[in-house]
Amino acid sequence: MGNISKTYIDYDVRPAMFVKEDCSRTGFDFHSLLYHTAPLVGNFSINQPLTINGTKARFELVPDLDFDVTIENSKLFGANMAAIHNHSAKLMLSKELPYMDNKIMPDADSWKELNISTGELSIREIIMKFSKYVPIKMLPLHRDFRLHNIMFGADYYHLIDFDFAAYDDVSMEVMGMVVDLLEHGFEYVEAFLTAYMESSNIDTYDYMASNYLIYLASSCFPYDRIDTLEPEAFKILSNERTSRLIRLYLNMDNIAKFFQNK
Repeated sequence: MGNISKTYIDYDVRPAMFVKEDCSRTGFDFHSLLYHTAPLVGNFSINQPLTINGTKARFELVPDLDFDVTIENSKLFGANMAAIHNHSAKLMLSKELPYMDNKIMPDADSWKELNISTGELSIREIIMKFSKYVPIKMLPLHRDFRLHNIMFGADYYHLIDFDFAAYDDVSMEVMGMVVDLLEHGFEYVEAFLTAYMESSNIDTYDYMASNYLIYLASSCFPYDRIDTLEPEAFKILSNERTSRLIRLYLNMDNIAKFFQNK
């Protein structure tokens, strides 16, 4: 799920704007840079960042209509994630992003003392015992390029919310979307990954799924925030994390076969 912050629509200005309190300055600057320079394809865009004053940011207000996951939009998301990753790699080489943090994998044992169900603990222990983390490529990433951060309207899809932007392993972003699409069907995963691989400069995918599985298995979120989250919010977040972990765990063979056949 996206970052938790106060947001609202300012109807006192024309045109109306989307306002976010406690906005990440790093995320806003990266968002702005990609909005102006990323070579996106098809009916896909990044919503326009307008101004930031302290941590209060204003953005273009884009439509927010429900959309179905289809083969075509799965391909569109894959092609544009690849376009952004390729462009971000160029920005990194040109040293245009000195302000971005580096993310690291969670401590491999930090989750063991948390109040997690016995069944999930068993799955995490199996994953951590038999999996190996092998970074694919560190890039400046959105880090939450997932379905809930894509808005739709007027025949266009709009990527929003760059608050988690940082340097991270590309596995995290690609597989984050894969796990979203697994909920709808493996055919959408295939469409997304095929489009991504056709356009991406990444040359190896062997450990991509296991890297993200290890991340999910070692992550303490949201269990490390149980004292600060409302009970209902904690329940929603913990259930989502558990379902994502199990969904990917059960599909590791299918993903491996897909990459082997490419």
